[in-house]
Amino acid sequence: YRPDLALAFANLGIRLADLARPQDALVATRHAITIYRELAEANPARHRAELAAALGDLALHFSALGKLTAALIVSQEAVRIHRDLASRDPVPYLPRLAASLTNLGAILADLGQMAAALTATEEALRIHQELATAHPSYYRAERASTLANVSKCRSALGHPADALEPAREAVDIYQDLEELTPRFRPYLAISLDILAAMSSSLGLTTEAENARAQAAELRPQPSST
Repeated sequence: YRPDLALAFANLGIRLADLARPQDALVATRHAITIYRELAEANPARHRAELAAALGDLALHFSALGKLTAALIVSQEAVRIHRDLASRDPVPYLPRLAASLTNLGAILADLGQMAAALTATEEALRIHQELATAHPSYYRAERASTLANVSKCRSALGHPADALEPAREAVDIYQDLEELTPRFRPYLAISLDILAAMSSSLGLTTEAENARAQAAELRPQPSST
């Protein structure tokens, strides 16, 4: 019953995080990881992926609590495991490696380690581009999100010209996705904000103003009553 117990703890952690209870989520996920480590030692082929997934969740819970150094350590371990798994079996594990790298990049950015954040995020982008080439109907949202993160990292490192094109591409993808389902509307608005900032920093005033206006139209307007 140990695998079932670990899964129950992992799922409980996810649900508690969704309820904005990161400390409780942290406790539950730690229980899951303790069990998954024991299981992975006995049967690595079966349980290392589950351990990596739980480590990724734990990193998110640490981040939500502002414990960024702890988040970084477990996020790096998740990346190491997913990298090894993807080298052995790319089809199921490359998407998980990309997700782990994206999370790692976000944590590094929050720590102010922008060069390392860019390295991790650009690697995630290369994987997403590879996946999107092989499966054009999939991974578009993940690619758009990673493009936006690459744009922010490059801008933070003082390279606004290199940040502009990924910002534009993220907007293009989110516009296509938003036409399919409105659930992408908030992401489109955020990507337009990023494009506005990049365009403004380069003196592209018209593009910046247009992006801001489009973002404003996508957001709910305050009631006049």
